[in-house]
Amino acid sequence: LTLFSTICVSPYYLSFVDRHDTGSVSDGDIEDYDDDTWFTDGFWYFIDLFLFDEEDDYYEFKYTDKTTDSHWKYADDFKVTGESKLITFEEEPGMSEDGDFCFVLDEKGCENTENVSALVYQDVDEDFLIELGETIDVYADWDNRTFMDAFDGYWLSLPDGQNLAIYPVGETDDYIIYSSPILLNGEEMFLRMRQMNDGSVVIEGVWDGISENGAADRTAHELSEGDRITPLYYCIDDEGNDIDDFTGLSYTIDDDFYIDYDLLLDGDYTYAFCIDDMFGDYLVTDAVGFNVDRKGNVSFYMD
Repeated sequence: LTLFSTICVSPYYLSFVDRHDTGSVSDGDIEDYDDDTWFTDGFWYFIDLFLFDEEDDYYEFKYTDKTTDSHWKYADDFKVTGESKLITFEEEPGMSEDGDFCFVLDEKGCENTENVSALVYQDVDEDFLIELGETIDVYADWDNRTFMDAFDGYWLSLPDGQNLAIYPVGETDDYIIYSSPILLNGEEMFLRMRQMNDGSVVIEGVWDGISENGAADRTAHELSEGDRITPLYYCIDDEGNDIDDFTGLSYTIDDDFYIDYDLLLDGDYTYAFCIDDMFGDYLVTDAVGFNVDRKGNVSFYMD
């Protein structure tokens, strides 16, 4: 933020960023924010940064107090909690008479909401849930602030039926890009897939993910016949705490390798909405259970 404040070309955009970041540490309260922070007597403070030196005939860049870390220290207080206080409801998440899992945001909560998705877990036992990932199959009526599950029980899977852990990383009108943690020949990688609107899946390749210095790997590695893919899953206990990752079964790629889009394996699962607020935090709602039977019927129920 300090660096950005020295290169931002628009005082109005800089004040917008400052206002947004202020809201991120004040539960969205920006009513008392004053844009004059960035102006003095109507002049943008940056006008003091470029001082003309008549003797040497050049402009010298100089810092002012606004471009030091001291102004932005409030941003150090921002923490992602997973329990955003900005997400508020008119009707709390619950089951409707029609058997839909739904909720209604109040006006302020809707203003603070950036995105609504859902997390799906496979029930292993009473104390152990495997995270299958995130789905954007959520019905959203933003005008009426109403949201409900639109989940049909279909999931991206290996040809042997193992459901992958999938996380959307990009979306257009024509497709969704998913990333899935895997072991490729024993090394941790991410399988990247593009699912088209008709349900077909294009395998983009595998990525190393994020390097030690935080940079995203931009190099795609193609899959080859004989490669071994082993699905990886994040896991939580019955109180929502992260526990050791779970490893699936190894699958050997042949010359006809594909990713299937089919029903989840029959059994019991857990479903919770994940609501992102506009300041970078999120809220995971209380969960409900659902069952997929051998005929592909999906039924939600309250525990």
